[in-house]
Amino acid sequence: MIVIQVAELIEEAKIEGINNVYTNNIPASAPDDKSVTDLRITELPEIDDDAGSDQTTTITKGVSIDIFYSTDADSDDLESRILNLMMNNGWFRIYSPGHTLDPETMQLSKTMHFTQKFDRNLKGIA
Repeated sequence: MIVIQVAELIEEAKIEGINNVYTNNIPASAPDDKSVTDLRITELPEIDDDAGSDQTTTITKGVSIDIFYSTDADSDDLESRILNLMMNNGWFRIYSPGHTLDPETMQLSKTMHFTQKFDRNLKGIA
């Protein structure tokens, strides 16, 4: 599953400032702690691309990375590190709106969408 692969990529990179990486949802048992930065990775719709002999030959897969910042996080630095990691591993950022602020907790959040084209055997295409 693509979200697990991306979560493992981010966890292995040990990016300073990321405390927890979750796939698909943040469990109810997760601590509600404003001093940590959490990432949630979910899938985006797949797109069949390129054709040969009346069959698609590639597929574009995508992930959404939602960042829930601690109240003292450096959002610019963290986002730059995530962007560089993803791009260096064949992912392209396709969507990244501005930050949102939770008025109750005063925590920033950010969503970034990335896609990568794979051949039908799910090998990344650079």
